[in-house]
Amino acid sequence: MSLVSVPAELKVFFSLSGKMTITASLQLVWVFTGELFSTKHRTRIVGEASMVGRVGTLMVPYINDLLGRVYPWAPGAMLSVPVIIAAGLVFLLPETANRKLTQNENEEFMEPETSNLRPTQNEYEKVTEEEISLSVI
Repeated sequence: MSLVSVPAELKVFFSLSGKMTITASLQLVWVFTGELFSTKHRTRIVGEASMVGRVGTLMVPYINDLLGRVYPWAPGAMLSVPVIIAAGLVFLLPETANRKLTQNENEEFMEPETSNLRPTQNEYEKVTEEEISLSVI
């Protein structure tokens, strides 16, 4: 028996919010997994990650039904703790912005090349001045 009564609308709100954030995070997993691993292993690792996620999805109803009868709070806690740990581990991942993707496992992320970065304001001004001088001639 629950000590605190929670309104049904609040339960529905949190349930749907959880489903929405899980769906959004799954889309981000595809993007980040592709950037973190070399081309040689990228497809295999994305497939394995997808398989593990699907196995977890198959286990959730059984965890909820079997464990929920004994301890009503346990399914939520059991499924939330790994998610919270994974969210914390995301901060240990390397930054991939403006870096070349690795082609094999021997390469590491290379420092950003200045040619891949956006032009600075001065470079825009130079182009503009050149265009002006050409249009005058």
